[in-house]
Amino acid sequence: MKLMGNDRGFTLIEVLIATGILGAIMGVMSMTIVTIVKISPLNNDWAVALQQVQNAGHWISRDVQMAQIVSPQPGAGVLVTFEWEDGEGSAYEVDYVFSGDRLERQVNGSSGMVIARHIVEGHTSFTPEADNVYRLTIEASRGEVEVGRSYVVNQRIDTE
Repeated sequence: MKLMGNDRGFTLIEVLIATGILGAIMGVMSMTIVTIVKISPLNNDWAVALQQVQNAGHWISRDVQMAQIVSPQPGAGVLVTFEWEDGEGSAYEVDYVFSGDRLERQVNGSSGMVIARHIVEGHTSFTPEADNVYRLTIEASRGEVEVGRSYVVNQRIDTE
């Protein structure tokens, strides 16, 4: 095939420069894809752990505000016990119990309702700070992610 005077191809230098630019773009794109694939499971684990911590904080805070008697860390495997009576003479005792990595809410000794999973028992505590004021510290761990939160909870009902 004979080239006409105006038909010229690319020079070797032009091809090398284009290949270098394309290689740099592909390198950046592949690093971005690898990062997205790696970070996505971490984000999912973080979201699940955070949701579990917030769920436990919600339930325990709610029961602190309703309780007439609060017993922080009453025994092995039990985070806290709450007691109260409603206006109709019914008595309630609620225990928050660790069952493996789950935190269960047991009402009057019934089977527990799981309120949070992936809870780290050794890093979860419920301690008094002042009269009718308590600090709840909760940590959840899923995969490589650990999420912890600390709540200050006030009792609404006067215990005297």
